[in-house]
Amino acid sequence: MHHLWRRSLCAISAASLLSACSTTSGFGVAKPVPGQVSQTALPPVGFLAMCARLPEACYDSASKNDAGRIAETARGLAAQLGGGRKTSKPAAIKPKSSWSADNWAGFFRGADTVVGLTKARPGEANRPAVTPQLLSVLSQVNDHVNRRTMSRSDQQIFGVPDYWALPFANRAGPMGDCEDFALQKRQLLIEQKIAPSALSIAIVKIGADNIHAVLLVDTDDGLFVLDSLSPRIIEARAARYEWLEHQVSGEAFHWVSGRPWLTNAQG
Repeated sequence: MHHLWRRSLCAISAASLLSACSTTSGFGVAKPVPGQVSQTALPPVGFLAMCARLPEACYDSASKNDAGRIAETARGLAAQLGGGRKTSKPAAIKPKSSWSADNWAGFFRGADTVVGLTKARPGEANRPAVTPQLLSVLSQVNDHVNRRTMSRSDQQIFGVPDYWALPFANRAGPMGDCEDFALQKRQLLIEQKIAPSALSIAIVKIGADNIHAVLLVDTDDGLFVLDSLSPRIIEARAARYEWLEHQVSGEAFHWVSGRPWLTNAQG
């Protein structure tokens, strides 16, 4: 797996890419509970703020009504988690700080339900089949985003520590940090007819303290990783990461800790 650590095909060093994602600010990483495969983790506040600004980046929906529900729910969740201003929240969202992991899991599933767009976890019908054509699409999208996007920290671009955005939408040119690379790849794969419920974002750790974000693709032959640090498509089980947290497939606001292939096995 030496390719995991090779320089990206874009003209940027891996160290430069990691420097844009080497903080835990906004990630809200949860500690796993002994004896459990995974537990609910807090969604990154930066992700929630993006959902409030760009609902279409959270769900594959063109409906203005859907966009409004997504944005309002995201603002309510961000306020509850200590980020963003207080705002009215859908009646079904009533979190309590003393809740257990199971309580929080239900809470975040409830947020997706309030939005009304929750998709079931990918069954065999929604998981794309691993074919030469699929692998070609994944490789092309990964390579295109990695080559075209300049790696810059949120502080450099926006003047704040954590700001999730689509790099290709930046008027100054395609630029962003690791989670932005993942978001852009997600959007392009959806345009290539990959089911949104098969795509999710994962927060991982590389080395001693480098926090990084990657895109996961859930297929009929397991999970694959699209990474801004690698030109290759990596099987999740073989990737040399410490898995911190990831989205539950098909549920934008429900994040869990642990290894994602075990989480999917529970569904």
